Amino acid sequence: MKIASHIAPKHVIFLGAGASCTSGYPIGQELRLLMSSRNHFAAKVQELYAGDVKMVEQVCEYFDRFTESIDLFRHGGFATVDEFSKLASGSYPEHVQNMKMLMRLVLALHNPEDSFHDSDYYPFIQRLFRGDSLNLFRNEIAIITYNYDCYLDYVMHEAYRHRQCLSTIPKSIKDNPQVLKGPQELVEPWTSKLSSGFSTLGMEGQMAWRLDQFNYFKLHGSITNGNDPIAGYQALFAPPKGERFNFLKDPYFRQTVPPVAFPWELFSSSGVFIPEDEFIFVKENEKHPQKLEQGRLIFRHFKSMWENAKAVVGQAQKISFVGLSMHDYLEDGLKFLFDDTGVAYAKGQEEKEVQVVVANTANKDFENSSNRLHPASPCGRAANLLRKYAPNIKFIRSASEDDGMFRGGPEDKTDPNITPRYTFRDFIEREMK
Repeated sequence: MKIASHIAPKHVIFLGAGASCTSGYPIGQELRLLMSSRNHFAAKVQELYAGDVKMVEQVCEYFDRFTESIDLFRHGGFATVDEFSKLASGSYPEHVQNMKMLMRLVLALHNPEDSFHDSDYYPFIQRLFRGDSLNLFRNEIAIITYNYDCYLDYVMHEAYRHRQCLSTIPKSIKDNPQVLKGPQELVEPWTSKLSSGFSTLGMEGQMAWRLDQFNYFKLHGSITNGNDPIAGYQALFAPPKGERFNFLKDPYFRQTVPPVAFPWELFSSSGVFIPEDEFIFVKENEKHPQKLEQGRLIFRHFKSMWENAKAVVGQAQKISFVGLSMHDYLEDGLKFLFDDTGVAYAKGQEEKEVQVVVANTANKDFENSSNRLHPASPCGRAANLLRKYAPNIKFIRSASEDDGMFRGGPEDKTDPNITPRYTFRDFIEREMK
């Protein structure tokens, strides 16, 4: 893995399911019901596509392909797909892969573009661009997301290519002012960069990460290849309702598992990467040469992505967790990302002070607590994880809280602390200036 020698100090932003909530995606109990109850799923499809009987039948027919896996998920009493997959991945990987395809279907039901004005992703990306060059992303920001949906990918993709068309005047327009310039398709490295490499997955060569630039890491993978003409960004977000699920008719799509990989499918119990031949996308395609090579490419991409995300975390001066539940199933990945973080810090420095922010609606429940790091609060759970996996980090409150009134002054940071924010919007307005 090649890492840039000069890496800008980073604000590393972790995004969880709560960050996608205002975009209309189901989370928690709603997501579990859509993936475990045929009646609940069918009712949702009827609500979204009322009057389109053919569409409803087509979508529900695809759901019914996974009945056996759904029954195991439901009657096993699992709270999340992560929980189900961790137990089943060793003995019944086919059920894990089925649940990944089902998750793609469930997340594709809703089109957030129908109510884009409600999504926090729009004000979020506005803060990702530089103030002095409104068509360039800020190099000091890196996003690490655990979300499988690709709406943020799409919004960044569209914003970048539209801003580029406004920032330059091609020769044809200079020669003929009547020619209007429209947004062009992205070219490398931006096609890869704004999809975390999943728009070019399987193409010749691997994504070249540049850690001195803006970066986007989809660590658990994606429900689609963004450039896929059958089920990519345009198929998910651009067409009218009656055409959104045309990809379900495609035979290749119906048999293809989306590139989603959980940490326990990548790491051994000792926290190192498993051998490539043990990766789930490789093992399941041992008798299919073309799919086998694709599985190997998927493994190499995930390995490179996690390694580069780890390098970015090691350079962080500020770490923010937005909409993360901090559940136990994040620990394998966090352990890898934060392990040996001292190596990335200045030699001889025993501790690294890092500003830490936790944005979660559940913080409201602890707003009046005398213990700002109450162990049951999102801030407290984040603190416990950092103490466990990043002992070289001394977490301190965000510089955004510096109003000159802290005890001995803004330089007094003797007590470890974490800054709570109560919504994604609150985080954007207060922590991304």
